[in-house]
Amino acid sequence: MTRAQVREVDTYAEAWSNGRRTLIELCRLAGWDVPGHVAGAPGEVMAYHLNRGLVHVRGHRPARGTTDCVRAVAADIVAVRRLLRQLDEELREDLVAADRAGRDENGEPQRGHCEDLVRAAEGGMSRVPVFKVLGVADILGDAQEAYAQDAPAAPCSPHCALLRAGDNVVLRVDPDGTSFPAAYNWVAPMVELLRDAGLSAAWDGPSHQLLDVLAAGKEDATITRAA
Repeated sequence: MTRAQVREVDTYAEAWSNGRRTLIELCRLAGWDVPGHVAGAPGEVMAYHLNRGLVHVRGHRPARGTTDCVRAVAADIVAVRRLLRQLDEELREDLVAADRAGRDENGEPQRGHCEDLVRAAEGGMSRVPVFKVLGVADILGDAQEAYAQDAPAAPCSPHCALLRAGDNVVLRVDPDGTSFPAAYNWVAPMVELLRDAGLSAAWDGPSHQLLDVLAAGKEDATITRAA
């Protein structure tokens, strides 16, 4: 390289040294054609940046053997766990997206598609959780479709939400000042719509109190496939 080329790349190299650019980005910014596969296998890029981050924070922690150092390491662990939760959520979303993309015009998965998803998620999520994620997505989709196609759900839709909560789908009601009798009158048909769609709404308490607690906004109803 000429001196002029070195000077041109210098700011990019500084950004790479500070962790603001990857080595692949540095090479491409310098005008070098780098094949995509050189960036590394899945996981390698993440490991690279995590390792650089660990080296950086170790250099700025308080002295070892102090309470402040213990506190700093604990905070780093919390940050990494938070990142893992974010990645877990991304994996769930991408599993559902890939599942939908692998279905035919009738909404049926292509042969071997589910097994391909299980193998793709291996390491990040085991077989049973993968099928739980896909099952929850199916239930949520069926419940949303049932409400979208039936007029009785329209008056109460601003007060009700179908949500994914962990490995469950829940119906959450916010009366927002609506009187209990009025809320009860529009919650009841919503639960009936779920039943018509082959779904069941329940909560941890007695089944005969389901509509009461929903109309009052006190509890969520868990949506499952009807037995």
